Amino acid sequence: MNIETKIQIEALKELEKIYRRPPSFCEDEKGWIYFTVNGFSAVRIDSKEFWLDKNKLCNVEPLSNIFSEDMSYKKKLVLTNVFYQHEKTNYNMLKCDEFKTYINNKIFKLLYKDGCEMYAKDNKSAVYFVVNNEIYACITPFVGKIEMDLEESK
Repeated sequence: MNIETKIQIEALKELEKIYRRPPSFCEDEKGWIYFTVNGFSAVRIDSKEFWLDKNKLCNVEPLSNIFSEDMSYKKKLVLTNVFYQHEKTNYNMLKCDEFKTYINNKIFKLLYKDGCEMYAKDNKSAVYFVVNNEIYACITPFVGKIEMDLEESK
């Protein structure tokens, strides 16, 4: 086994230890790979730019279904300047007229691109990141007692 393969395997093993689930992917016929390291956020990557050995990953076919969601019944979200801290993690507040939702700030920074729009069905459903009417990433929000905590902290 060469050093490049060994380092990739070790990195994947560490991710699996941290998130308690194996990094997963699936591939479609258009050349896209849908990839998640933690099970709560996923990205779409052009197969030409995907360098991990797919034989070392868990293949999860339904992962691509997330990226073909219909946005017409979802609400468009806007980023606010409100943050919520839970334990050692900061969460960004996204909102629309009907609800607020919170997503991990570190992951938000990685996923957000200029010109993207964000959509969700409700405060507990996945938040989709969309550019040119195509989903390129999604993340599940923090679901907890945020509103109660925010009221108590005032």
